[in-house]
Amino acid sequence: MNLNNNLSLQQELKQQLRLTHETKLSLDILQATYMELEDILNQELVNNPIIEDITIRKPEEKNINNEESKEELEENINKSDEENTFESFDSEEKEENKEYNKVIDYHYNSIKQIEQIDLQTYLLEKLDEMNIENQELYNAVKAIIFELDDNGFLSITLDEISGETGLSKEILERGLEIIQSVDEPAGVGARNTVESLLIQLKHKNLTDSLAYKIVESYFELLEKKNYEKLSQIYKVTIDDIKNAEKVIKECDPYPGKNFKVNEKPIYIIPDIIVTEEEGKLKVNIMGTEIDIKVNKSYLEEYKKDPKTKDFIEKYQKNVKELLDALNKRNKTIQKIVELILNIQKDYIINPENGLKPLTLKEIADAIGVHESTVSRTVSRKYIQLPSGVYPLKSFFSQRLQTSYGDISNNAVKEKIKKLIDSEDKNAPLTDTEITEILNKEGINISRRTVTKYREQLGIMSVSMRK
Repeated sequence: MNLNNNLSLQQELKQQLRLTHETKLSLDILQATYMELEDILNQELVNNPIIEDITIRKPEEKNINNEESKEELEENINKSDEENTFESFDSEEKEENKEYNKVIDYHYNSIKQIEQIDLQTYLLEKLDEMNIENQELYNAVKAIIFELDDNGFLSITLDEISGETGLSKEILERGLEIIQSVDEPAGVGARNTVESLLIQLKHKNLTDSLAYKIVESYFELLEKKNYEKLSQIYKVTIDDIKNAEKVIKECDPYPGKNFKVNEKPIYIIPDIIVTEEEGKLKVNIMGTEIDIKVNKSYLEEYKKDPKTKDFIEKYQKNVKELLDALNKRNKTIQKIVELILNIQKDYIINPENGLKPLTLKEIADAIGVHESTVSRTVSRKYIQLPSGVYPLKSFFSQRLQTSYGDISNNAVKEKIKKLIDSEDKNAPLTDTEITEILNKEGINISRRTVTKYREQLGIMSVSMRK
């Protein structure tokens, strides 16, 4: 017998990234919102037998800019094992929390947002109904949901989400397929209007239809109402093209734009609260003041026994890692927010001044961290300013060149919106005409970019506005 004919040996080399408990905890805490931070602390409370209680105090109970408290935190993290204490941020006596085994939830200064579109909440509920057993796939779908904009479009690339979350692009692609399979509202998870329309036509089993073929290949001709050219391409009558157009118009190019689950008020808990004192802005970070109470007698008892010493020291190490992660989170948020406030102070004082161009990379370079660290830090967090509550991400804007200097893409979007709002409704502006107007104003922008910005604003094409 020739074994070579019957035996096939294959070698496969796999490289896997296994995050340590410390690294995973640090990443989770860094990107957590204030509400999610409470959940993480509650879980640590449940999982770690030496933690007796965790208390989150209100920002006004301690000045976070007090350098003495920061030094005390570092000192407590590095205290010797003999002291066995991890009470964190100050040495004052505090009343013991009577709600044992529960993180206190202050919900400080909640801001009511009655008109906020709640697409994300709806999709998260749908996600839970799917009962996805693969935890990594579940996390991928959830991460994508959080990146959908008000139009229901995926606002960033899968590569960027991968960089933020550590999830592979392959698992994110599977997650995106699940999002795009949602039938209400159909079309969510698309990258643009064309993809959204294709997804909706696919849901209607119209992938072989003339409507699908036009959207897929010649949607720009349809937008220009060039029926004759389309009829020549597909060798059909002009009436056939118009009938296909009717089918397309039954779809919603912006499936998330006016979506609401219900009329219940939604509350945003800001992660950063900025107050004005004597003309200066003071930054307060929610979740900065955290006291971790360790059961010292329990810890000492188990450390004396050689059989349980290693077991208990592992949990003691976990407490130190938790404090390290919290300290890193607070310092990173503090640096990022202070830089944002400094760069965008004119806009904060008067929004009519417009945002200055600012990218994640510029902040990352300024504070000496990786761009993904800044992305994780600002994602899904809200900042409360004297003028209102805003997503922290909203203070970032790409730069465009003009004849009089750089301008942010948000400022250009605002110009496009104003042009369309004031246009003649009987003769609306085409994207080409808008491009020409902006170019004459010294803004160097292409028609394709104008189209992209218009779609991101949720504004229909010229043919749909007639």
